[in-house]
Amino acid sequence: MKIITKNPRDVVPNILEKDLDDKIFIVLTDIGHSTYLSFVEEISTGGMKYQTSVGNICGSIVWLGYYSSTLVELLIREFNISGVNNPRIIILESPEDVEYFIKDYDVTNSELIHKIKRASSVRW
Repeated sequence: MKIITKNPRDVVPNILEKDLDDKIFIVLTDIGHSTYLSFVEEISTGGMKYQTSVGNICGSIVWLGYYSSTLVELLIREFNISGVNNPRIIILESPEDVEYFIKDYDVTNSELIHKIKRASSVRW
């Protein structure tokens, strides 16, 4: 598991479009006493290639976030929207990373867990 705490706009990230084939990208943001998770998914809608699903890690609702034609652009948008609220990009690279992330960050939002585990089963 990798954690990026600098805005990809300011630092050239070591992220390629093809990385979404075998990695899971998540942007975490702290707002007040809540932590929000933006899960990156690949889509093919109206020229857009990626979108995020967003939810409170302890909530029960998930809503659509941003759309973008590139992975890095989407990560930058999610990072920027969070401003100074301790944003970080989490890159999960194995099923063990997924289990560790869910436990370590105390993710209880069943819809987000389902999306992350479904992505995990497709990749690994």
